[in-house]
Amino acid sequence: MENGHVSIELGYILTAIGRWKYFQKMGREGWEGIIPFYSDYVIFEQLYGNGWRFLTLLIPFYNIYVIFRYNIDLAYAFHKSSGFGVGLALLSPIFSMILGFGDAYYGDGDEVVTGGDPISRGLDDLAGRAETPAGEKKERTYDTVKKLEELDGLHKAGILTDEEFTQKKQELLKRL
Repeated sequence: MENGHVSIELGYILTAIGRWKYFQKMGREGWEGIIPFYSDYVIFEQLYGNGWRFLTLLIPFYNIYVIFRYNIDLAYAFHKSSGFGVGLALLSPIFSMILGFGDAYYGDGDEVVTGGDPISRGLDDLAGRAETPAGEKKERTYDTVKKLEELDGLHKAGILTDEEFTQKKQELLKRL
């Protein structure tokens, strides 16, 4: 029985260390990542623009969805995949350490791409990331930056002329 307590405590300590580091990457104080409830408030504030949304974690059964959703959104904000977000939800000690000490960098809450369900749309509306009039989500900043880097590589390789490069670059920058 004592081994169970030790592994739970070790899991909390590893999660706290990882959170300390990735909160610093978010531009927050490291200690904010280890305070129960307050750390969730901060994450919700960073991702959705309203920290009090963390109270949805107190709603039975619905909280399961919220836990997975906000961990996936947190992974997106650090330019990681939704699979990484599921890992954050299920294996928090390991994935928090990877996020904190790995090469991941924090974009900001604008990097979050939530789903098309009513709850996710509500969170997007709350954070000011409503859909465009055509019904399409705005392109993520990170994706645009990646495309600009690829475009630059094509230009440097001589595949694109200066004019083509400038035209495509302007098109991409208009999406931001």
